[in-house]
Amino acid sequence: MAKNNTKLGAAQELLLSYELHELIPADGQDFRSLLSAALTEYAAKVLAEYEATGQSEARKPSDFAEVFPFSSVLCKSEAETIARNIMTILKRTGDKFRELSWGEYKQERLKDGEFTESEQGYFDQVVSYCDSADKAALFPEDWKVINEQ
Repeated sequence: MAKNNTKLGAAQELLLSYELHELIPADGQDFRSLLSAALTEYAAKVLAEYEATGQSEARKPSDFAEVFPFSSVLCKSEAETIARNIMTILKRTGDKFRELSWGEYKQERLKDGEFTESEQGYFDQVVSYCDSADKAALFPEDWKVINEQ
């Protein structure tokens, strides 16, 4: 496609940058309707990705790792410590929410040098609260505030 300095050429270049070039006719005919369709399709794709990840997924484990979760739903300081440990591990292993296995938790905690096997019981109670920002917000009131920011 020949490069030109018209608005049509600029729009075509913009679409090319979004990898929608297969929708642009070589001769530029009926470009307005093709542009509209391409942008609608692109907007739908972006919206689907947004909905798949969820709005609160903009929050990261590092946001939660910095705040100790006082007064959790379990009302046990040990469980709250383990939940913060999980967020710290998620922070240093990619800073993305995901399921964390007991084996990975144990391996990472051994690196800290303060691990005890008694953590597993509390881990089992809190791990389900730590795989998304939405679930983390259900654990203590302090984390709910983080998720709402």
